[in-house]
Amino acid sequence: MWRCFFNENKKTVRALLVAAPIVCAWISLVCYPRWLIPLAIALLFAAVMLYGDRRENLWMFVLSVPALIPVCIRAMPYLEYVWSYDNFFVNMLMYAFVFFTLMSILVLILQYVTRLIWKKQRTW
Repeated sequence: MWRCFFNENKKTVRALLVAAPIVCAWISLVCYPRWLIPLAIALLFAAVMLYGDRRENLWMFVLSVPALIPVCIRAMPYLEYVWSYDNFFVNMLMYAFVFFTLMSILVLILQYVTRLIWKKQRTW
């Protein structure tokens, strides 16, 4: 029964697997269950394993950017030095700078782990 379902609805199942880490991450932002963030990262690796086609780093970048936005938003209140300025404009600039820096660091870490897991990849 399940084999028949997956064969007939292969595109739907693949689309759900790609959307699952993004949905889990955004739900963790709204509802505050912290265990959804590691689940979203595990689902990211599962989706990359399914869609990889020897270009896993590219797929990890494409899928991790929308999935890591809620993680970075959730981490920002813990960084108190971002809001230490008196000027609102400077606060917003610092918030954006720290947000994109944190996002870049997380994407680079995921890219590195992806490269460690899948060693043979096409470069283009």
